[in-house]
Amino acid sequence: KSVLLIDEAGMVGSRDFSRLQEHADKAGAKMVLIGDERQLQSVAAGGIFWALQQHGQIKTADLTTITRQQDADERRASLLFYQGKADEALKIYEAKGAVKTHAHRPTVVEMLAQDYAADPASTQQKIAIAATNADAYMLNESIRQRLKDAGQLGKEGATLDNMDGQAVELAK
Repeated sequence: KSVLLIDEAGMVGSRDFSRLQEHADKAGAKMVLIGDERQLQSVAAGGIFWALQQHGQIKTADLTTITRQQDADERRASLLFYQGKADEALKIYEAKGAVKTHAHRPTVVEMLAQDYAADPASTQQKIAIAATNADAYMLNESIRQRLKDAGQLGKEGATLDNMDGQAVELAK
């Protein structure tokens, strides 16, 4: 009389899945797998969730109604992302001014730093993501300088060496 719900089942490695299945079988439990094989994959040897679906080993249901996005254009973009049409989806966001592009990578990093620092949301409510460690370092330095210039960083801090041996100043 037990049901084992596994969310993000595509992230479960094949060996872990096998062990879960054995335990569920011994307990007489039913396994319900929830996830999207197109999203994050397992770090361990995986693909079992996808394989079970492709070979008809499990019954599946598709959710086709998008409720998270309230805006019709954003719902359409989400569907396009799901269909693997990222270029079309990004054009929707670009037309709304939500995606900005530039051919010169350092310019993009500076644009992101400027937008981050100008955003009135607290730092716990926003994030800036970079593609490489070098971009992340450049982005962090630019954001930090902008926040420092705006008086949004504490005066006291500490300097530590990061894993790359670079000195990093920390402040509240």
